[in-house]
Amino acid sequence: MKWENQGHEFDNIAKILCNKETKYYIWGTANIAHNLINLCGHEIKIIGAVDSDIKRQGKKICSLIIENPEILNPDSGYIVLVTTSAFKEVKKQLLDKGFEENITFFDYFIFTQIFQLYKHDRLYSRRLDIALTERCTLKCRKCNMFMPYFSTPSDLDKEEVLQQVDQYFSMVEYLESFNLLGGEPLLYVPLAEIISYVADKYRDRIEHFKIFTNGMILPNKELLGLFYKHSIEIQISDYTEAVPYKKRMQELVDLLEKSKINYYILKSSIWGDFGFPENPNSISDNKLIPFFDACRASFRGLYKNRVYFCHLETSAIRAGLYADNPNDYFDLSKKTENKKKKFFEFDFGFNQSGAISFCKVCRGCDTVNSLTVNAAEQMEGQNV
Repeated sequence: MKWENQGHEFDNIAKILCNKETKYYIWGTANIAHNLINLCGHEIKIIGAVDSDIKRQGKKICSLIIENPEILNPDSGYIVLVTTSAFKEVKKQLLDKGFEENITFFDYFIFTQIFQLYKHDRLYSRRLDIALTERCTLKCRKCNMFMPYFSTPSDLDKEEVLQQVDQYFSMVEYLESFNLLGGEPLLYVPLAEIISYVADKYRDRIEHFKIFTNGMILPNKELLGLFYKHSIEIQISDYTEAVPYKKRMQELVDLLEKSKINYYILKSSIWGDFGFPENPNSISDNKLIPFFDACRASFRGLYKNRVYFCHLETSAIRAGLYADNPNDYFDLSKKTENKKKKFFEFDFGFNQSGAISFCKVCRGCDTVNSLTVNAAEQMEGQNV
């Protein structure tokens, strides 16, 4: 989306959302709904609740009888807040009924972002990734962080990372997911210092604090203690079908369970193929903005005091594969009026050109791209 009124793109809809007389229905009555009600239920007029789960229908949430979604009517003058993780499915049903996205229905988090920003000057953001190191224990063909293309892989400077984190949280009050990755982040020597610093200062403003690993390195006792103390979630990419390290993977799982650490294993034999750099996208300028809007990359990358809209581009720049473009990032160090609102707009998908330039060479996420490759197929040599 192209900026038309930078810093004011949401002014009109915010007036409606923040109006005490605006009426709301919530769709979904589990944890997300309770969290939303606890955060701002006392400030908005929720008149009804629906849920697709027939077992919930007829029960109550905050004195409201939970009804069947069939009762929703786009002409009834209320706004629907989708308070379920099944947003895609609910979105389709609401569109079929005649509701309009970000006008008469909202994803709960987007509503929260607009409401908190305009009502309380509090900036909420969904995700931030920091690739601490360019080193990895694997050399995967089609790695979406382009690790095999780093000729001299290196680590980020610890003090620079901490300074950038401070810069980010001087503006952002709440972050849904803070992610440390690589390469392989367990190769990053000062990882414990990064975790301690961020957790001690900002853990109460981070919903999910995650570390992404391929499971080939066992964390030491100090890291395990920090994982437990600060409720760090370990997201393990299991590539044991392509690379023989099942024994080490099991050792890691046993260690995390023994230490009572939350972890998730993502196992897949297929990856999405972003194409770049061997098979880059080729798209005309008139199709670039619709392509960008449909892709909706969710991963923001922090690097050099800049938040890049697409973290794949961040890594491509670091690997020397792609030229930096000011259109594609938000400069945290730059002083500007309405900075929080401008950042929210950028995070939402607004920029000067209407699309990030990297879309010209990247084939995009699975919303626009059906290309796949075998997961974790190894190239010669190691990137460590």
